This record gives sequence, structure tokens and C-alpha cells, in this order.
Amino acid sequence: MSEHGKIYWHDAHYEALQLEFYDYKDVPIDKNIGKIFKNHNIVEYKSETDNFDIWDFEKVLGYAHIYSSFEKVPISNITILSSEDMFKTLQLYRKHRALNDKNILLSRLARANPEAYLEAIDMFSEDLRTLFLEGAERYGWTADLEIEKAKRIAKKLLMLGDSPEKVANATELPIDTVIEICNSF
Repeated sequence: MSEHGKIYWHDAHYEALQLEFYDYKDVPIDKNIGKIFKNHNIVEYKSETDNFDIWDFEKVLGYAHIYSSFEKVPISNITILSSEDMFKTLQLYRKHRALNDKNILLSRLARANPEAYLEAIDMFSEDLRTLFLEGAERYGWTADLEIEKAKRIAKKLLMLGDSPEKVANATELPIDTVIEICNSF
């Protein structure tokens, strides 16, 4: 415990990881958790009340580069969350789950925690963000979000006194959906 009464968990977290993976020291781990780790791994421990933002990501990158220089380990042999790893994860989803399952999962995750979703996208480079969003639109991952946004706009327009027909035209929602929204308040 520190002089201010704060408990430092980093060493305990490191020891817990050592215990968890002890039996796999010389054995490849075939499960997903094992696939993300390389020979050298940098882990940023976050408590349940901490956020992970771009500055934390930059700090992990910095640690990886410092470790690489001191230990003479190629950066390619150090685990860092990368676009390649994200691509591999999305490929695993494609291989093991139907496209509709991905759509539901991703849309629910984004809807449940939009701040974290947007924070993750903010960490992308501009090119990667554009590519990710194009893929999301191409595969319909954003469809649920767009429909929910259109419904919120429709409700506001209806509350302002616009006719259901005018609202349906403006939001491109089916007239039945607009009437259902109208009847809900």
C-alpha cells in the first residue's frame, strides 16, 4: 500500500497472469486469448473504474518501444493491439459466426456503450477509420444505429406537430413505423 492508502495492483496482476499461464509456458495456446500474445507482451492494467483512452494506448506503444530498445527485441515480437489483430478478430468472427450474428453483436455493443465505441474509433488512424466505417456500412453493421437515429428524429418531428406522412418522407422510415412512434406518446 502506498503512503496515501492506495493499493497498487500491477504486481498482483502480473503474478495472476503468471499463475494463469504457468501450464502453457512451453505449449502453444490454441484458444483466442493465446492467439493475441506473442513472445513478449505488454499489458496495461486498468481497474473497473478506469477508462482506456488514446493516451493509454500511446503509453503502451511507448512502453513497447522502450522495452524493444532495452531488451533488443524486435517490435514485431511484442504484443500491441494493432489493425492486423483487429482484422484477424473480424476474420475469426466471419469464420465462426454468421454475418447476422456479427451485426447484432456489434450494433448492441455500440448501442450499449457508445462512448467506448467512439473512443475506440478515435484511436484509429484516419485511413483505418474510413476503412472500418466503409466495412461497417457495407456489411450493414450500422443499419440498426441509423434506424434508431431516424426514429429519434421522427419522434422529435412528430412532437413538433409534423404529419406522419411528412415525417416518413423526411426520415425515410416506413409510414407504419412512424405511426407506431406517433401512437407511443
